[in-house]
Amino acid sequence: MEVVLFRHRFRMETSEAQRKFMEDYKLPYKPISPAEFEMVKDKLGQVARSLNQPLPNADSLYYKVPFEEVSELVAGRKVFLQKGQAYVPTSQLSSLVIGQFRTRLSKALVLTNRKWMATIAEREKDRLTPIVETLRMRYLGPDYSQPKVKAEVALQDIDSLAKASFPLCMRHLFLKLREEHHLKYGGRQQLGLFLKGVGLKLDDAIAFWRSEFSQKVGMERFDKEYAYNVRHNYGKEGKRADYTPYSCAKIILSTPGVGDHHGCPYRHFSEENLKAALTTLHVNARTIDEVMDKVRNHHYQLACGITFEALHGCPCDTGINHPNQYYEQSQKVLQAKGNVSAHGSPPMTLVNANRPARGSLTSP
Repeated sequence: MEVVLFRHRFRMETSEAQRKFMEDYKLPYKPISPAEFEMVKDKLGQVARSLNQPLPNADSLYYKVPFEEVSELVAGRKVFLQKGQAYVPTSQLSSLVIGQFRTRLSKALVLTNRKWMATIAEREKDRLTPIVETLRMRYLGPDYSQPKVKAEVALQDIDSLAKASFPLCMRHLFLKLREEHHLKYGGRQQLGLFLKGVGLKLDDAIAFWRSEFSQKVGMERFDKEYAYNVRHNYGKEGKRADYTPYSCAKIILSTPGVGDHHGCPYRHFSEENLKAALTTLHVNARTIDEVMDKVRNHHYQLACGITFEALHGCPCDTGINHPNQYYEQSQKVLQAKGNVSAHGSPPMTLVNANRPARGSLTSP
């Protein structure tokens, strides 16, 4: 939310105020010279025409930056590229500054945490510490227990949606279910409630789980031992509570054991297995390094956000706080690109995560 607020406030400023902001905070970006502008003026004009924007003139300011710093603009073909450099107009300056803001905010949070642990936590152990310690376990985002009517998905679409829009935690569970035709309780809860949240109706959910489990335990045993749990999650059995899909915080704090596949891959996979999983998504080496850096510093949701940006060509400005939020944001991006049904997504590949402790998402 801090990033969204910053983006809005920055865009509301005048061009002069934006330029002064960059100077005051010593951001490493300078406008190109008039001579260089004249050399690329025609190319910049072609980009402007394609976006139905005014043609650049002598008063226009452009900033030349490495293209990877404005991946969102590159993915949307909103900037001119030459020799690995992107020419960013002042109208798109927010995308450039946002990256710097996000980086500085992340570092500031790390430093704040260190100061808290070193000097404040013990002093405030009877007052503020209990409140702060439980913040990470609280989820204050949207309620995904009741999907919107327009978000309902058909059983036959689940495979294509999994390829395109499932976060890595759900993608891994889905693949393991397809491979082994069984998941332990933790995995069934995590994946089942997620599917409920994306819009899979009860009848389709029962058919989905029955089609997989019956291949291993038989249809009769499924109906006796497992169907009740599916109906229970949809509020049709027991106390008829409307159970909510798990948030990132709850998934990260889970403790998968041997034979379990639930949990957060960024938290519970070994480095080797996480790199292998990211490689199957066709994520490049540089992005994998960025993800691993976040993981080593225990910023698991930031790591997931980097993966989202790499796969979709644009960031999730609000950050990743919930698997169903990841799914909804992914679908919005794909729909905007005219790719609702996930065509052209990378193939789903099974990753063997047989390793205890950090790689504890292991096979039975």
